[in-house]
Amino acid sequence: MRVIILIRLCHGSHSFSARTHVDYLSLDVEGVELDVLQTVPWDKVNITVVTVEFTHGPLGKEVLRHYMEGHGYRTVGEVTHPGNLANDFVFLKS
Repeated sequence: MRVIILIRLCHGSHSFSARTHVDYLSLDVEGVELDVLQTVPWDKVNITVVTVEFTHGPLGKEVLRHYMEGHGYRTVGEVTHPGNLANDFVFLKS
């Protein structure tokens, strides 16, 4: 749901059309994280911190890392849990 709101903010719907900054985006969509990230209009919105689950992605977690680095983010953390309850990258806008 946060991604849908983000896209609406960027595409000028309703009274949020002037919003171009998001402090934090958490993305956990069970394996289609890269697909969702590829829909974000990175040239129109500035997101300070992004966490992205990497467990279920069919292309592997390094593809996510490289994609985000290509959009000006650096990896500042990796949250993991032995029972796979958390497997996320933490990205910070450079």
